[in-house]
Amino acid sequence: MKRITLLLLFFFPLFVISQNKIEGIVHYNSEPIPWANIALLNNNGDIITGETTNEKGGFTLKAASGKYELIISYLGL
Repeated sequence: MKRITLLLLFFFPLFVISQNKIEGIVHYNSEPIPWANIALLNNNGDIITGETTNEKGGFTLKAASGKYELIISYLGL
């Protein structure tokens, strides 16, 4: 059990470091867009992760290093 715990403690920082954080604010005409949908797609068009903006239009996504397409959608402007 001690070996497993030690290995997890050793490798956990590697998993955390391999994640990149993508942060931003969605706005239109200098006004933040709350509750917009954010999707991160890989080269095949598969959704890797997604998020909804907060009331100030802000969002945070985490993904491994790579090339992605960021899609933002919103209804009602």
